[in-house]
Amino acid sequence: MNITRAFLFLSILIFFSCQSNKNKQEGEKSFVITNKSVLDLKDSIANFNEVQSSHISYAGTPSSQYKNYKNLVQIASIKELYQLTKDTNNVVATYATFGLIDKESPKFIDVFEHFLKTDKKVQTMKGCIIGSDLVYSEIYFKYWNELHLSTEDEKVTFQKDAQLLKLDSLVLATDNVDWLLIRTVFKNRIFDSAYLPLIEKQAFHKENIEAINYIFKHHKTDYEKQLISALKNYLKRKEIIPMFYEDIFKMMHSFQIEELDALLIQELDKIEAKYGKSSAEYYKKMLQ
Repeated sequence: MNITRAFLFLSILIFFSCQSNKNKQEGEKSFVITNKSVLDLKDSIANFNEVQSSHISYAGTPSSQYKNYKNLVQIASIKELYQLTKDTNNVVATYATFGLIDKESPKFIDVFEHFLKTDKKVQTMKGCIIGSDLVYSEIYFKYWNELHLSTEDEKVTFQKDAQLLKLDSLVLATDNVDWLLIRTVFKNRIFDSAYLPLIEKQAFHKENIEAINYIFKHHKTDYEKQLISALKNYLKRKEIIPMFYEDIFKMMHSFQIEELDALLIQELDKIEAKYGKSSAEYYKKMLQ
């Protein structure tokens, strides 16, 4: 009888929990922004259609688009900003997420997780540099920079910040993330052992060089065979980004195995053919 009552009580809890989540989601979907000032700023941001720094061009001119963003953050509520993160214009969604970060709302993590599953981009103008960037990357580095600027000891701050850890764990669980972002993730902290399965997957199944390098630095003796195998496979790629060669040469040469050094010597010919003799000479010195 007690078991039956307990089961019934648990079922009721689950039902009301599901109903609560359903009502919350329906409420978010039905919310409509009516504040004309917010809507006008949203339209202005969409018309510019570019994520800009506070000052742009060679002259360092104050950015009208950046001013729009700061005004939006000032007058919009967190609920309005969160609604704008769902806008079909990616620049509006990006700036609205920046606003959530500025207002210290953890909802920005949900937005980051959504865009992390997409390849949506925005046009950017940072100073005099014009380019494009993934929305999730813009969101991540907005939060990362806020932390960076708020502390004198970023190593401790990055290690302890719970929201950054959440962002980093989402990145680890995602395939084919922008290389600069995942490089930053592995520089932020030494991960708890609970995250090793995710890092192993990135290193040994996805052959992500940043994950391989992380395991090499922090768990070399435990993963020596897997590391050697992963590095040998990585060298078989048709194209390797030049900046990754330095890590590859350092890691492989550190094992002091003739077979691995022989593979690196063979790779020098490919490096010279593609990147020039000076590049090949640079990496050759690493084997001496």
